[in-house]
Amino acid sequence: MTTENLAKRGSKSKPCVACASKIPASAIKCVKCGSYQNYRRYFEFGNTTIALLIALISVVSLAHKNISDLYRSLFVDPFEPIVVASVSSIERKKVSILFQNNGSNRIVPNNGALCRVPIFKSELAPDKNAEFKYPKPSEISAVHLVVYESIQEDLPLEAGRSLTKTYLLHQTRPEEGRPFIESATEIRPYCFVGYIDQRGREDGIFIFLQAIKGYFLQKELVSEKK
Repeated sequence: MTTENLAKRGSKSKPCVACASKIPASAIKCVKCGSYQNYRRYFEFGNTTIALLIALISVVSLAHKNISDLYRSLFVDPFEPIVVASVSSIERKKVSILFQNNGSNRIVPNNGALCRVPIFKSELAPDKNAEFKYPKPSEISAVHLVVYESIQEDLPLEAGRSLTKTYLLHQTRPEEGRPFIESATEIRPYCFVGYIDQRGREDGIFIFLQAIKGYFLQKELVSEKK
């Protein structure tokens, strides 16, 4: 269709984005060069371009692990320990803690563990699902400090390994005042254990106890005082 014909029909025209030929304003594709006029022009890949893109994606996929390793070597401290700890079992007389060293260097767990346990004012029954819950501040009469110590030798925990360390009761005592946040929705018992990393720096981990473990531990502590 010529420019004269377009003018006679009163149609609007526009230049092709590729060859600048005049085409109807509503045209999606140029009739002369075949170029798309809408967003599809940005995705007009030849066979060579497609092949290069596929090759690039393949290389990136294969290099993903190497990129991750490179990032860690540049931005992650290789001596920074990654330690996970959990309470395997706990009672008034002893606690067993599982240490997992997920870092790349050894650590040495300390020979002490400190636990803070809320004491209930009255017996708290489990909920309708037979699950024990953490007490609210209004349901607590005191918080007991339980100090454990280990008689085991200071054994290093190598990278990628785990060990269970048992601590025996050293002393228990109630903390003074009300050592918890009155506005908290619940008060959780927890233990704190420390360790020394390969550079001699001390650090530690807070381990929250399951509600049922805290429940039976506080019952033992209350019985001890009677």
